[in-house]
Amino acid sequence: MTYEIVLNGVPKSIVINNSVSWKVSLADFPATIWTLSYALVKANVQEVITASASGTDHLVEISPTTTTSYTAGEYEYQAFVVNGDGSQRYKVASGQIEILADYNDASTGLDARTWVKSTLDAIRDVVTGKVAHDRASYSIHGRSLSSYTWEEILSLEGKFSARYLAEVRTKNNRSSDAKVYF
Repeated sequence: MTYEIVLNGVPKSIVINNSVSWKVSLADFPATIWTLSYALVKANVQEVITASASGTDHLVEISPTTTTSYTAGEYEYQAFVVNGDGSQRYKVASGQIEILADYNDASTGLDARTWVKSTLDAIRDVVTGKVAHDRASYSIHGRSLSSYTWEEILSLEGKFSARYLAEVRTKNNRSSDAKVYF
């Protein structure tokens, strides 16, 4: 199968039920002699992807039929090459890749927020609730309960806002450096 869009290098994410392809050039390990494979892992899940030769380059092509069986989540991967007779094997790369849910499959909706965004939203819900029902602490029949102070909550909100902003910038391939002009 030949894909129209071939990326240079491993993509940051793969969407379930979608095609994806990328090409890798390894001068020391040409595809005419070496086979490139990727092992993607997360807790209790492993996916192995094997490239084919495209001249001396390695071409990875994954069909929608294959990605349908993938489980969404963040994966670590290692790429390795094996020579023709299997007598040599070398790790050539490692990194992270995210397998994303296919929104089209979510018939009842899907919470696609990251952990950072979910936590930030929960902190903001606490702020909203605290405004409506603010009590620092109370005691009933000898048992007491204390809530977070405004300073603690706002400090957490600030930290998670910064983490979320960094996450958004990373996903949008933007630098975290701010440039100010006067």
